[in-house]
Amino acid sequence: MQTDNGFYSKDRRPYYIFAPRYTRTSNGIRALHLLCHYLNKMGEEAYMLTPETDPGLTTPLLNKKTVNRHKSVNRVPIIVYPEIIHGNPLNGSSVVRYVLNHIGLLGGPQKFEKSDMLVYWAAEYVDCTRDVNPSCILIPTVDIEIFNNENNLQDRDRREVLIYPGRYEQAQKENPLLFQDATVITKDWPSSHEELAALLRRAKVLYCFANSSIVSEALLCGCPIVFKETPFTKRPDGVQGINLAFLLPGVTGEDTPEAIEEARKTVSEYQKIYLQQLVDLPIQIRAFIEKSQMLPQTRPNELVLPELLEREDEAPSEQKRYGEWMARQALTPVKIQLYADRMAKSWGGQPRFIILMPLGPDQIREAIKSANAMTRQLYKNWQLICVADFDAPGGVFYNSDVLGWLRIDRASDPRQLTQAYAAVLNALPCDWIAVLRAGTELAEHALLSVADYASQQPAYQAIYCDSDTLGPSGELFQPLFKPEFNLDLLRGYNYVGQSVWFRRESLLQIGAFSAAAGADVLDALLRIHDRYGATAIGHVADVLEHAPLMKQPVAVDAAEHLAVAAHLARLRETANVEPGPVDATRRVIYSRPSVGKVSIIVADAGDNFHLTACLEALNAACSEVDTEVLVVSAFPRRLTSASLVPCASSDGVAARFCLGSESAKGDYLLFVDSRVEIDQLKCISILLEQASRPMVGAVAPRLLSANGLAIWRGPLLLGADDGAATIGNGASLSEPGHLNRLLVAHNPGGLLLDCLLVGKALYQQVGGINSGFADDIHAAADFSFRIRSSGKLLVWTPEASALRHETGPANREARMNGVMLESVSWSCHDPAYSRHLSLASEHAFRIDNVFSAPWDILFHELPRILIWPGIKQDGEERLLAIMHSFVEDRPYLTMAAPAGLRLPSIGEMARLEPDVLLLAARFNPSFLHWLQSYRQRCPDVLIVLAVNDQDVATDLSLRFGMALLQNLANLADRIYVPTESMHDLIRKYAKDVHLL
Repeated sequence: MQTDNGFYSKDRRPYYIFAPRYTRTSNGIRALHLLCHYLNKMGEEAYMLTPETDPGLTTPLLNKKTVNRHKSVNRVPIIVYPEIIHGNPLNGSSVVRYVLNHIGLLGGPQKFEKSDMLVYWAAEYVDCTRDVNPSCILIPTVDIEIFNNENNLQDRDRREVLIYPGRYEQAQKENPLLFQDATVITKDWPSSHEELAALLRRAKVLYCFANSSIVSEALLCGCPIVFKETPFTKRPDGVQGINLAFLLPGVTGEDTPEAIEEARKTVSEYQKIYLQQLVDLPIQIRAFIEKSQMLPQTRPNELVLPELLEREDEAPSEQKRYGEWMARQALTPVKIQLYADRMAKSWGGQPRFIILMPLGPDQIREAIKSANAMTRQLYKNWQLICVADFDAPGGVFYNSDVLGWLRIDRASDPRQLTQAYAAVLNALPCDWIAVLRAGTELAEHALLSVADYASQQPAYQAIYCDSDTLGPSGELFQPLFKPEFNLDLLRGYNYVGQSVWFRRESLLQIGAFSAAAGADVLDALLRIHDRYGATAIGHVADVLEHAPLMKQPVAVDAAEHLAVAAHLARLRETANVEPGPVDATRRVIYSRPSVGKVSIIVADAGDNFHLTACLEALNAACSEVDTEVLVVSAFPRRLTSASLVPCASSDGVAARFCLGSESAKGDYLLFVDSRVEIDQLKCISILLEQASRPMVGAVAPRLLSANGLAIWRGPLLLGADDGAATIGNGASLSEPGHLNRLLVAHNPGGLLLDCLLVGKALYQQVGGINSGFADDIHAAADFSFRIRSSGKLLVWTPEASALRHETGPANREARMNGVMLESVSWSCHDPAYSRHLSLASEHAFRIDNVFSAPWDILFHELPRILIWPGIKQDGEERLLAIMHSFVEDRPYLTMAAPAGLRLPSIGEMARLEPDVLLLAARFNPSFLHWLQSYRQRCPDVLIVLAVNDQDVATDLSLRFGMALLQNLANLADRIYVPTESMHDLIRKYAKDVHLL
């Protein structure tokens, strides 16, 4: 397929293909990556915007250098999106939609812009009303070297019955008998193509509940297919005809022995069809190239790239999760009544809100949309004032009580806008004021939520909220779930954005809207911090702002740069502010005042090789610093540049750090694991620059893998997994991370001990490192928590780096001297992490739709009932009946998890914070251990247990089963049983037993 179209010719337009990370299990994702591969093979220039590619394909990753190179010679890229992407998030001027499924089936938009070119993976996906002469690229994604039926000795004796449920979650519930004796294929199993092919080569039939690449894989392996009719195998509503896959040889829609036999007879014919697809592919791609190269340029070539790279396994899955999150968090009559009750009982008045909205001549439509959205506010005491350099389009802006218009000379002049904001601030009385971009829409309860928080926390002088992106058709995507106030992150990247409400009285006192034209909101927020402290800045962890997607202008970057510099000057922190590694980020380079001695405490990992290399690197990095080096080791060593502190061979790394600190004479303690190589000469100096800041308690560098190409372990997420876990593990050095936090200094929930600098006085003040943890991660989390509790900041900075040798499991379970880890307090909420994101470290920063609470734990007027079913699907109604039996007609908040889920972790339960825990009993020791731990941690929670004799484990002896039941009964406050016999049995062990 290799041709030459004048490779990298300056008159050829490049292709930027937006896709999720490569995975073997998704046909659509493979097709996107293969499209890039084939375009490059045919002489075009194509790049991927994705977190991960297949190294076996020619799919180079797009970077800023390449974008700038194309822009410098006016080579306008062609942006290719899968059909599930809403809007035009990259702001491309020429857009192609690769339609890989029925339009809208997987949560994507139903319609596209007329200027978009649609290219279809299959003829059956074509929108005939839109495309009379459609373009098709059917990319065969199956490797026929693996998936074939050649030399198959099992072909005549096929016995396996296979099932592929795919996305259809009701498959087993609707077909229980079919699943009894069949082998189920999932996204993750079998784990390789080779294992899957071996399974298909011995299967007599595959039942498919969703259309997928497994159809081709099975047919090429000689396995006939029975399609079950589901939303994922039939055509969507309104689309005529049947799924063309039903017409393929080897496929049937009837589940009868006769139909399956007929399909088996024709299955070999599919190979001819697949080979023809391979022949047709170059022709289809050439036609696509010719047509797409002629696409018109619909807007200026100003791409929006930095934060748009997809970081999840599947874009459709993340968008689906966000849709589910919005449904779970939607307003209900109970929530609205709670707002009304709080307004009447605790607000102490009706605060007035003013929204300022700067407008250009081409933004009047957006302003009208914003005004229409404001009319849907549940709280009505507000006014929207547009600031523009042209007259209002109608008298409504002059005669309305809620709409206003302020005319200035030039709305494109940031200084005039700042003066206009100051004029409104001084002239119009109000309680809270915000500056929002044109086109921004507020959630209907936005003002209620801000007023609620202001009433609950009167110390708040500024309140910001989470936000998402508002598409041109009203679709909502790309939510930004923000942490609590994070000073260093804000200095390096304005993660808060425009979604901030300021108390007017405070703005007048701090002199806001006076000296930071173009960055008025960031400047005001920093001034609030400088006058009142971080505790004066609140955060509503809810998506209250829907903002249109736009790239931050360069002028705003410069204005924010000046605002941060002025903020540092006000705090008398000597520092230089420099541009960061990506747009809209900044590096703050602090000046180190004269400091005393640094005691470097090296915990010997027990390997001469590591210790020698570690000490050599330290000697080179200490030339500018007054240091002493203490090596804590269980082995006698002859050291020339360090002192030996003996320890027991059983002492772990944390215990060795404790011993070293007792002998240290320095003003600062630098803890270093001997497997850390500080190869950056200025690393220690940079750490000292951070640690010498008055607000900072401890600082850690970015730890890299031994080859220096990726992050070894990132900072700690408190509450993750079994209490704490590292995040950012294995990320490339160019990966920005959530809110760019891997590229800028920020304040995480915790820092690792492997390389950590802390003042000795503070170390002693907080009680030092607790070496009683079996796992250093949890010892680090505990130490970090105590530093933060003292009022000091933790800083993780990528400006300082060190290599970490000898990797092991990233996150492991830990216990503390026989005391359950659940009893430690730091496993609760991590302020550097949103409560709406997953606490499973492997899914960090992914939206959590299962273990995140649908209620706000700041308010607690009604009891919260958490319902957790068992493994089986049929117990949910029973639990709901139990709940109604004891709540009667009293109001309450409830959350019911779906059946079959694992039990929540420590941190997840701390997030949920229920008053009543209603559980279906699970008859296994792990459930008993979980319940014991939770009872110990939360003795005041009412635990209601539903016991069903059908759930009793069959793999336990009678004696052990009764012992388990007795222990469960002792832990519960109330027990519900379905039969008289169970009632009589459990009454022997528990007092409060009810028959349902």
